[in-house]
Amino acid sequence: MEEFKERAKELGLKIYQPTVEYDIIFARWWETLHETGEYDRLFTRRIHPLSQFMHTFQPPTLTIFADDEDGIWVCAWFNLFSDTDSGAFMHFWGREEKRNTRKGISVTSLIYDFATTFFPVVIGVTKHEDLLYAHRKVGYNIVGQIPHMLDGSDVWILYLTRENFEQGKLFKLGEKINGFRNNRKPNGPRNAANYSGVLV
Repeated sequence: MEEFKERAKELGLKIYQPTVEYDIIFARWWETLHETGEYDRLFTRRIHPLSQFMHTFQPPTLTIFADDEDGIWVCAWFNLFSDTDSGAFMHFWGREEKRNTRKGISVTSLIYDFATTFFPVVIGVTKHEDLLYAHRKVGYNIVGQIPHMLDGSDVWILYLTRENFEQGKLFKLGEKINGFRNNRKPNGPRNAANYSGVLV
């Protein structure tokens, strides 16, 4: 775990807390997503107002992100099922120009490594069929499609376990770049308040 924490620090990963500093960073991200036209791909209409957007990341939601001079460039947030030994809904976004860079792959792999270590299963939901191939490369299994679920759009439900992740292409790339192998099994606290010591 110490090796994992050190690598996270090197890559600039942070856990969101409701502070003035972090809220300004996230408000800037909200604005950028609207300007680039990505917002509708990432969020439902209910979350369009800034107030609803900011509410999305408040504890007990667990939010991990990294930023640079242009703002947030990667973010993952987890809606926990409960405080017990359960899974979580996982949402992920990465800035386009960094997604396939060495650092982008390293950070993405580390975030999924973290997710599949602390949760026995993570659930994904997407209304974009063109993203299914990328999810499969991570190791997700596609459960099926539900019609008219989000803003009238059909969605696909997916799930990812530690075993599936270790069999995926992302794990192998991350293992090579990050320089260490993680054989951890899902365990540990489920309350988001207890995660602050993992990445900082």
